[in-house]
Amino acid sequence: MHLCANRTNQKGFTLLEVIIAGAILAVGMLALIPLLIQSYRVDTETMHKVRAQYLVTQQLDELISKGEDIVCNGVEITDYFDAHSGHRIDSPSSVPVPITRSTIVSAPVGTSRLCQITVTTTYIDNGLTKKYQTISQQETSRI
Repeated sequence: MHLCANRTNQKGFTLLEVIIAGAILAVGMLALIPLLIQSYRVDTETMHKVRAQYLVTQQLDELISKGEDIVCNGVEITDYFDAHSGHRIDSPSSVPVPITRSTIVSAPVGTSRLCQITVTTTYIDNGLTKKYQTISQQETSRI
């Protein structure tokens, strides 16, 4: 009877080798967690920035497409959107991350027939308030 078999003929891994390999793999995976968190933050910031730029462009295009119908009277229009879905909302307190879009069409100065259109979106990203603004000029026949 051979109670101790010849170990050189055995194939496969021992339990100790599997545990050590699993521990090394776990340490490697833990090192990737900060990268995943940073990636999520950058992705969220990019999403908010793109949505803010889209809302600015949408409002500016809508105003410019009206052409002569723009009333240049310095009125400010403010509306709110959900940063995640992009849908218009009634109140900024109704969603956790609102985007505020403010549009000002200024009155022409002096004899100028140019209105200045300023569209600004304000959003909160990682606790910081950020703004994206576009300024354009539109000629009008109404003075």
